[in-house]
Amino acid sequence: KIIRAKRPLLIGFPEETQLAFFNAHEQSWELGKKCSYIADVDSLNYHFDLVKKKLGKEFLKETIAELKERFDYYSNLNVRVIQEFIPMFIEITDNQVVTTIFNFGQVSAAVIRDKELIGLYNSFFDETLARTKPVQEYFSLLEQSL
Repeated sequence: KIIRAKRPLLIGFPEETQLAFFNAHEQSWELGKKCSYIADVDSLNYHFDLVKKKLGKEFLKETIAELKERFDYYSNLNVRVIQEFIPMFIEITDNQVVTTIFNFGQVSAAVIRDKELIGLYNSFFDETLARTKPVQEYFSLLEQSL
């Protein structure tokens, strides 16, 4: 389970770090593990505006089509969008929680392995999930604006 913050999380990290991050998640999808993600709308807007500005509207349209196809292909992948500000990046697995805060170019992170705290973060995630909408709705609005 991941809650993505309104920060350019991977920008500034070496390409190999970005690739390793993506590959680890894609491997989970391919193994059929249930994966849920929540992104705040401002974070998505930031990243898609950056793609549009740097690579063009047509490239953005292709990117959206590819993402929609990928999300449809992996039925175990649940991507949701929230209209609230999220101040940090949170990744929850069965064994740990990683919280990351980006502030003025500095990164602070904590790894939590206590089962009770992992349970609390799972509850927080589920409560947050209830306030989200499917990413497909976001894509439809984005496509209409192009």
